[in-house]
Amino acid sequence: MAVAIRSKNIILIADFFVILLISSINISLVFGNSSLYDDTDPMVQLNNETIYKQLEGSKKHWIVEFYSSWCGHCQQFAPTWKKLAWQVKNWQNYVNVGAVNCADQSNFDTCVSFGIGAYPTIKIYKPNWIRPPNKEEEDDTGKIRDFRQKEKRKIKDADESLGIVYKGDKKIDSIKRSLIDVMETQQSKFTFASYDEIMKLTSPAIDTYLYLFVVFESKDSYIGKNLILDTSSSQKAIVRRVDFTNEILTKKYDIFKNPSLVSVNLNNKRAEVLKPDGEKYLHFVDALNSVIKIIEKEPIKTKEEESTTTQEPQLVSEVNQLDILSAVGYSLKREVPKKDLNRDDITALQHWVILLSKCLPARLPFKTFLRNMDRALNEVQDSQRMLTTTDYMEMLRKSQESADFALIEDQWVSCAGSKSWYRGFPCGLWTTFHTLTVNCAARDLSRISGLNVLIGIRGFVTRFFGCVHCREHFAKMAKYIRSEVQTHDDGILWLWEGHNKVNARLQKDASTDPVHPKIQFPPPSMCRECRSSTTPEDTIKTGTGKEETKWNKPVLLHFLREHYSPDNIRVKERSLASSPDIEEDTDQQFIRHDIYDSDDDDNVTNNTSLILKHRRRRSTHFITTLNLH
Repeated sequence: MAVAIRSKNIILIADFFVILLISSINISLVFGNSSLYDDTDPMVQLNNETIYKQLEGSKKHWIVEFYSSWCGHCQQFAPTWKKLAWQVKNWQNYVNVGAVNCADQSNFDTCVSFGIGAYPTIKIYKPNWIRPPNKEEEDDTGKIRDFRQKEKRKIKDADESLGIVYKGDKKIDSIKRSLIDVMETQQSKFTFASYDEIMKLTSPAIDTYLYLFVVFESKDSYIGKNLILDTSSSQKAIVRRVDFTNEILTKKYDIFKNPSLVSVNLNNKRAEVLKPDGEKYLHFVDALNSVIKIIEKEPIKTKEEESTTTQEPQLVSEVNQLDILSAVGYSLKREVPKKDLNRDDITALQHWVILLSKCLPARLPFKTFLRNMDRALNEVQDSQRMLTTTDYMEMLRKSQESADFALIEDQWVSCAGSKSWYRGFPCGLWTTFHTLTVNCAARDLSRISGLNVLIGIRGFVTRFFGCVHCREHFAKMAKYIRSEVQTHDDGILWLWEGHNKVNARLQKDASTDPVHPKIQFPPPSMCRECRSSTTPEDTIKTGTGKEETKWNKPVLLHFLREHYSPDNIRVKERSLASSPDIEEDTDQQFIRHDIYDSDDDDNVTNNTSLILKHRRRRSTHFITTLNLH
């Protein structure tokens, strides 16, 4: 018996190093997520340790972006947030800009407590903000009363006590306007100046500033408000707004156009009507800076500075066990518990858990964990109650503990990007989706049709996926799924075509890893016959015009079934020294359906040598192929 165990360990370790050696050519593991911002950006990168210290009792307004570094729309929005931070840098006496990476595991509790259910979320915090009581404190009426006294107002909206959610578009001007609207409730400096105030500022007794700038504009204009804040920390100039309908001042300064900008040299009292190149805020900034340069602008980067990638495009396509496990772990540990779950949420979660349990070819501990979750969710449904984040996390912990199984996350192999914010979870999730459609079909489960699989996937995406724009696009794409999918083959092809549509849409998006370009899968290098000519009824057309591709449906379907089958899932263990969840029998490896169907641990163990033999046979395969995600 001892000899058998020792032999098995030798085989496992030897196989691990063979795969590790070969995979080191183009595979890397990514642990954790990096920020989309760096120390050169004029913002405060907040985290679990600093956010309350910075926000609570602050004398300034805060505007904070809660984002996830894997979220494609967050990556696309990051340059805008940087530009915003530069444009309000001069507002430093009144406003701070912050950012929180919710993909960082250490920030997870913070993002949950701040009510962040989608990325990116922008919130504004007023001066002297104080955190609301947590759920345990809500039963203590004394603490509630004390909290209300400190806030000096009755709590009307629990969401506002966690910050004012910005709900507009993601344009800089729109965000700044909303911020100014919040500030205006506590500031009088934005009101129109009277004739007497302007005359006082230009009188000989005032020698504090070098220049006075007067913005003539309508009531609903924000140019003057922006410039007032831009110059608020300057000792050289001051800005005031004047109503364009103020006939006395418009006549005094010969103003005929709305909006207009006048500069007054406070040394010689000479006034000049400036001529901005346009009517937008930045045109007025340039005009003001042409007189005296006091408003700092974002530095312009050279093409060399903007180009951060020197690597050649890499082509990787293998389906890897760790990518699927990490995607499942991240989905259950980080995506689901962002909010308290109502009954519809619980139903969608249960559908997702059942799909994973029935259709992912996994070992017994993983399957037992999912069954535990299913039973626990059934109990909650029967009780007809909400499932709080705290209760859900406890359910997750107990389900893992009783199955002797531990979920993993953020350990990407084939889904690793050239930067830690590229690919990762979205790539792993797409891989999991495809694996589900193929393996539910292969198992021919009577109660899970091709439509059921896609409804379960759609339910998870639309209710739990953090990237709000991504889930909106997916929901739109899947709107007519009930009439488009009848069979398992329909489901496999629907997801394949949908994924290729997403790849086409995001091909030139900022979220696309330049080292791993998005392409139409599979490329000819992987399956030339997939694009071979066939009869009209067996032809699938995708794209339009020059981008139109004709696919051979039977060949394509066979390729997808093979590519996402259990026999093609690459098993790659982590180092045993750093992986307490992977023991002698590699409990977390994915395996064949005949082993999956058995609940007998001995049967699983007896097939280990067969699995390792198969893996060694494939160890030189997929070194240079193409990545679709």
